[in-house]
Amino acid sequence: MPVAPSFEEGSGVVIDEDGQVITE
Repeated sequence: MPVAPSFEEGSGVVIDEDGQVITE
């Protein structure tokens, strides 16, 4: 799995299993 940027939990950013960055 590729290394994804670190995001704080609850920031509205989710890293998918495939490494896709999803913003909510």
